[in-house]
Amino acid sequence: MAMACFKTKSVSDLQRYLKDRGVIFSDKRKPALVELCNYAAELGVEIDPDGLVEDRADVIRHKLCFDDMCLRCPSYVSGTSNLSCVPNISIFDIYNYLLVFRDYDHATLRSYQQMEGYTMCKDGYVTSIETVPYTNTGM
Repeated sequence: MAMACFKTKSVSDLQRYLKDRGVIFSDKRKPALVELCNYAAELGVEIDPDGLVEDRADVIRHKLCFDDMCLRCPSYVSGTSNLSCVPNISIFDIYNYLLVFRDYDHATLRSYQQMEGYTMCKDGYVTSIETVPYTNTGM
């Protein structure tokens, strides 16, 4: 479904589109539903094949485990504001990482002020930075 065509759909069609994909919504106003549908389409959220709402804890546990490693759920990890264990990273390290591993290009990184992470930090959504030492918990 093309993003522009969501505006022409009825509220019940929009709600069904979101419900089929397991997207939780509370707002029943059409503009908010259209925006959510656009996000779901942009992110490629697929229809839930079995129509069941899975147990969140089980889904998170499954996503955090791969190969012979299992990461701890971030909501159960307590961090510290002591950043002494963080290696010395320069802006050039971050820049090169984004170019090589995240498929950014020079033009995108030059306009970093338009990136969502930058604007969220600038707008006050980042209140503190913490570090957590990683230990492999096994499977």
